[in-house]
Amino acid sequence: MKLFSAGQRVGQTASWVVGVGLASWITLAASNPTLAQDDQLASPPTPIFVFRFIEVMPEDVASWRENVRAKQQKFNSKPDSSHWGTWRILTGMRTNHFVRGFATTPELYSNPVHPSQGMAASWDMAEASYWLEHVEPLQKWTGNRQVWRPIPGLRSVGLPQDKAPKFLQHRRWRMKPGMYQRLEANYKKMIAAMDHCDHDIDFFIARLSDGGDFMIYAETRAFNSMADIPGMESIRDAFTTVHGDGSWEKFLEEHNAVMQENAVVETETWMYEESLSNMAMGPPAELTNAK
Repeated sequence: MKLFSAGQRVGQTASWVVGVGLASWITLAASNPTLAQDDQLASPPTPIFVFRFIEVMPEDVASWRENVRAKQQKFNSKPDSSHWGTWRILTGMRTNHFVRGFATTPELYSNPVHPSQGMAASWDMAEASYWLEHVEPLQKWTGNRQVWRPIPGLRSVGLPQDKAPKFLQHRRWRMKPGMYQRLEANYKKMIAAMDHCDHDIDFFIARLSDGGDFMIYAETRAFNSMADIPGMESIRDAFTTVHGDGSWEKFLEEHNAVMQENAVVETETWMYEESLSNMAMGPPAELTNAK
């Protein structure tokens, strides 16, 4: 399996990631007050991202949107309310399905400020009851939760950090067991090249932590226009400039060595539904203890 092979199709099935950049997801984790962990920490806690995939029949989409929007206005309009993101999938086998998710930390996932965003999410609260009564009946299918963990140091930032990007493009693959150190070391070189490109996108790597095969890694591009995504020639040239002649070929060779043979590279593009979301952006909030 080759990275960035010419035969890849953006419309293949996929999973995440996570995002989810949201200018980027990592900045989101720092900016959301519910992600705070400890007054004594010198830096924001490492985030995790929790997603669920939702299928709605075409004839029910308008009603589903209306009820999700009403739920957001009723329960998620205050700064201290739970924060959610909603995306519509534009490509792949799940085209026109929706994604609903939130950012948290390992501590707050098991000891949540908002019960609906915990490891064992509580339905015994008005916010959840509203969803069950008004939104759930309009859904044909809801997938299991997936928990994704961004890899520290594998992030390149090119977007303004005060607004959610319009699109996320996720590409995932399976590594061989025991290869995570080699994979992550190899991708540090790609991050340096993406920084050198200086394009208007965010780019980062995450690993599936729960809810599926934890051999799965994914890369995410967050962007506002397809025209902002650098082409392969641009990335290759930047990689060579940063790491020297022959480095691009060595990168691809190492990438192929740590990936499972004949692994399918799966991709999806998501579009952010601003009216169905209340993700918090902006400067990092003051850290507080979990409640």
